[in-house]
Amino acid sequence: MTNRTRTLCALAAVAAVALLLGGCESDTLTSTTDQQAQASLEESAPIALEGLPASDAVETLTEELLGQLGSAGARSSGPAAAGPRTPACESTFDLGNGITGTCAVSQSGTVTITFTGTRTIGGVATTIDGILTVTEAADQPTLGTKYTVALSATATSSRGVAAWYVTGYAVVAEGELIDFALTLSLTVTPTGGMPRTVTISLTPAMKTVFFQTTSGLNVSYILNRSTMTGVVSVQGRQVATVAFSGDCVTIRFVNPAIDDTTICRED
Repeated sequence: MTNRTRTLCALAAVAAVALLLGGCESDTLTSTTDQQAQASLEESAPIALEGLPASDAVETLTEELLGQLGSAGARSSGPAAAGPRTPACESTFDLGNGITGTCAVSQSGTVTITFTGTRTIGGVATTIDGILTVTEAADQPTLGTKYTVALSATATSSRGVAAWYVTGYAVVAEGELIDFALTLSLTVTPTGGMPRTVTISLTPAMKTVFFQTTSGLNVSYILNRSTMTGVVSVQGRQVATVAFSGDCVTIRFVNPAIDDTTICRED
């Protein structure tokens, strides 16, 4: 028995019990729930399509900015000293690909990086202005340097304006991001439209997108980042599988009565 078959059987069993307890009215409630799930995905998919490229840009930018950091003084060749070390950085920098900025280290060891420039995000030229604050974590790994990070930025393009707020930790080794757990709160205001907010959690293996619909339903996309495929739940109930490719997402609903659909990002 396949996973889809098991799911459908479980749903059928629940529906049967509901019919016995409540008559035909329960069938209407089940149908309404599936309609709400369909509407929730139709509402959330466009903002997910906006948010995922932004999350890629945030991840890349964080890696590049952290790559500007070193540590004051020579590192010991023996076991790492306990506790955080003091980061160091050049007062100005040019990443060489559209982003420039300044860097300062406080007496307490907190790094403040101010950056600005233009990047292509989702195929559109986007101007980014922001601040990244960084401290070296107390629990340093065997390989690389672990930082706690907080980033805030504004990204402006012909599509509209987006506000980025990022918190979490990142481990960098030889300028490369080798481990991280970041949470991006993204508020997108399309040109001529209303603001929409989505939260995206990032790890090396997964991307998880959280969105609340205008009717108050919670939608979550749990994605394998290597394939950009996964499952979608509405109010904790799995309702569909999804596959993201480029500017589009294909949605296959658990309920076979609902047609599969493909939604693409609007230009």
